[in-house]
Amino acid sequence: MGLPLPDGGILTVAIDGSEMLGADRFISTGKIEGRPQSRAVFAWHAGFLHASVEDAERGNFALRTATTELSQFYQIDPALVPPCGGERPVSREPRRPARAAGAHPTPGGNRPMPLPDRAAASDENPQRAEVHVLMLYTPSVLNTLAGAPRTAALQSAFDLAIAKTNLAFEASLITARLKLTGIAETEYDENLSPSSKVQDDALTALYKTDDRQIDEIHALRDAVGADIVCLALGRRDSASSGLSFLLDEPHDSTNADFAFSVVQYSSMETAAQAVGVS
Repeated sequence: MGLPLPDGGILTVAIDGSEMLGADRFISTGKIEGRPQSRAVFAWHAGFLHASVEDAERGNFALRTATTELSQFYQIDPALVPPCGGERPVSREPRRPARAAGAHPTPGGNRPMPLPDRAAASDENPQRAEVHVLMLYTPSVLNTLAGAPRTAALQSAFDLAIAKTNLAFEASLITARLKLTGIAETEYDENLSPSSKVQDDALTALYKTDDRQIDEIHALRDAVGADIVCLALGRRDSASSGLSFLLDEPHDSTNADFAFSVVQYSSMETAAQAVGVS
């Protein structure tokens, strides 16, 4: 397939394989012809396509939905990409009644279900940990669309982010893989924060359970069986493109309480680790 470049040239991409994720929803991966070290990823859902093409010589390109009629295809200038905000240390003072060790609330009930010490192994590879992700987004994200088209377009965008993260894991010989188990809008208003604390304030609101800010997402997380939650923001943070907690004690029983991260939506094309928790 040919992709028109901003300078008038054409990138010819050969598709290596595709994976169906659901009805009218799939991802495809490939390379630029003649460039074996390049990488191209496409995510399609219900008429909306997002893509990422990366090559050390030609540069990095992104395709993303703008409206129902228009998409944007552009080259990414690394000098204009905001830095990652890095990690935020975990404060492990008690915040809520502790869950029983090795237990997880069953949606709609009180009977606990056991959780392994690590994320559940995938069906395809029992030796591979599969980490389940819930992606949230605010009303300001992709607000050029509304209703079902907006949801479909964001599903495609988040599928692309997950696919890119898994390819980065594979290239780094990391056996774990991410699986997107749900997406949902939350009414969090990032405009209430100063420009340098947009993500820090959002991360606080995301993980707390009793501050009356997006508290409902904790029940949703349990309902979709997500291990980690990532919130995409529409407003830029002058300090960073993404921020997460640092879970530096792998076997701590409170890790699930801090498995949260935030990311600037427009930076997701440039951050393969956008949905990860450091």
